Amino acid sequence: MVLAPSLQPPRDVEAREAGRSRRPATEGRPMIERPYDTATPASRSVAGSPSRRLGPNCVDRALIAASERMGLGPVIRCQYQPPAADGSAEAVRLRRRRWGRPMRDMDAAEARAFLGSGARTAKVATASSTGKPLVAPVWFILDGDDLVFLTSATSVKGRHLHANPRAAAVVEDDSFPYAFVVARGSVTLDDEPPDRLGWATRIASRYVPDRADDFAARNDAPGETLVRLHLERIFGQAELAL
Repeated sequence: MVLAPSLQPPRDVEAREAGRSRRPATEGRPMIERPYDTATPASRSVAGSPSRRLGPNCVDRALIAASERMGLGPVIRCQYQPPAADGSAEAVRLRRRRWGRPMRDMDAAEARAFLGSGARTAKVATASSTGKPLVAPVWFILDGDDLVFLTSATSVKGRHLHANPRAAAVVEDDSFPYAFVVARGSVTLDDEPPDRLGWATRIASRYVPDRADDFAARNDAPGETLVRLHLERIFGQAELAL
């Protein structure tokens, strides 16, 4: 029986299916083939196909061939291997090989050093007793395993912390190649600290060293609460864009 020309499969489909049948089998999941452009690995598209984008798990052979013809980047072929759950160096290596992202996890010592360096602000997240969230920037210093800052007891942040003494904070480096640290834990509040002026001076000296005394005097006022966010959980990553 001969099919009418309109019912016969296109030759390119026949060739592609034949190529699939000749492909050797691999153990586990099949080989992942994806084009990887070091400049924009997840957002390049092929001309004429705006809806077909090069994502981290792209297995479209026609898209791969077109991207190679256009010089968008080499094709990475890697055997899928699930990352180890223990966060070992081998797990990091496998994750980098699979996704092509060389971001590096910080250890606890590096994360604490990151928090204490420079004059970066912390974005502190709090929630009311009913779960209403708030994120606000604060000046802070690191004191041992505590992130210390001052806030007004009558502010939204202060009211949240008194009603729900838990918080999270993120500190980021927004210069290339970018990095961040996230910390969270319970908080301890002192509404009338005897050394509030000393803490205010230390905090202001980090951000405005030439005017630390002026800012410290402004913040050493009744109603200013000393907050200690205990770093019970801390996580950071560096070299995000390399």
